[in-house]
Amino acid sequence: MLIRPTSIAPRPACLAALSLNSLTFSSGRKLEAYRFSIPQTYPPRQCPGRRHLSLFHTPSPRQHSTSAPCTRSPPKSHSSSFARDLETQLSLKQQHPSESQILYALTACRNFVNSQLKATSEGISGTSPTSAILSLDDCYHLGPLRSFQPPARSSKLHVAPASCLQDISAQNKVAFAPIAGLAFELISHPAAFISPKVLSAYVSFQSLIKDPTPIPVAFSLYAQKSYTPPGASKLIIPNANQSKNAIPRGIADAALSAAIEVKDMALCLDIIDTSYGLPAFRRAKLIREATPVAILAGLMPPVAYAIGDILARHQDEVAHSHALGFAFTGILAYITFTAGLGILAVTTANDQMVRVTWAIGTPLRLRWLREEERAAYDRVAQAWGFEDPVKRGFEEGEAWELLREVVFKKNMILDNPALMDGME
Repeated sequence: MLIRPTSIAPRPACLAALSLNSLTFSSGRKLEAYRFSIPQTYPPRQCPGRRHLSLFHTPSPRQHSTSAPCTRSPPKSHSSSFARDLETQLSLKQQHPSESQILYALTACRNFVNSQLKATSEGISGTSPTSAILSLDDCYHLGPLRSFQPPARSSKLHVAPASCLQDISAQNKVAFAPIAGLAFELISHPAAFISPKVLSAYVSFQSLIKDPTPIPVAFSLYAQKSYTPPGASKLIIPNANQSKNAIPRGIADAALSAAIEVKDMALCLDIIDTSYGLPAFRRAKLIREATPVAILAGLMPPVAYAIGDILARHQDEVAHSHALGFAFTGILAYITFTAGLGILAVTTANDQMVRVTWAIGTPLRLRWLREEERAAYDRVAQAWGFEDPVKRGFEEGEAWELLREVVFKKNMILDNPALMDGME
């Protein structure tokens, strides 16, 4: 992965007026402006003899091809016309967008992009902007996010896609830039509330046009963006560390899949940092999965006492109180011992680990709480590295070294030699 050129295509003027500098990560880093305030999670490292690794991916020299593009790009004029028509219909300057209006607009954008991509692949002119908006009557409900697909298995090193696919992706970004700008303007509106449905629709749209670069800042907006409810004048400032502001796992998985598809290592790490790596995500998991177990553990003593009382009534060898004490103690000890073994088995399970494993000394509670974060890094490592177990450990390059460094700082190990094939 190499650095992008410093030249940046102009963006719509409405995005330049947005100010998201107030958003920060838990580590204190501020969002910096690039197109629309993409978080610079991993700044370029000063490496002698190397070029700096940037947050934004640029194909390597061997990826550039002088051949003609594999397919025609959708006309940008259609996208600009559609964006203007949709913005006029929403009347953003006269009224604040509601959740239903944002969902309506994002669905219209998805319908328009789908029609343009389909028409381009078939070699015919795309549908008009008006017909794309009117098609919402038949398909207003949003579809589910694309489920995670494991990386394809091969014995070769996973490199960036072919130049043909890179050309198509770059053409789509340019062609659909006005629509992408309008979509970001909607979710970043000062009065807009970003619900899980809105975030899901936005991630689906950015994945469709193969431009996941604004997804990290969208995650940051979801967690800590202030908004004004409809009909109220009081500004609500959410707490980013609350469990209700955690990024849903399905949305985070879809965003990471999109970043892996475009082969942007730094973007993958930013998505992990703004979703799986936040305290809100761990608190949400604790509430969702540990609360039922805690309630069940609290009910065990009364249940054991009731069962012990029933068993004590079916004997006449000793006093009822003595028999009740023996039965209650035995049942409670059995349940506690069995539950302890179960917890130990769950927290120490490592069959799902492929390339990223926990460092020795990591507490079991942290291993369980941060398992999704480790699995995300594992997905990235499998997508970039060799799939042949014999070749693992021979990867090199700035992107791979960046991944190894970040994983090490997270108290994890990439390709632990003690766990590799032939090293037992």
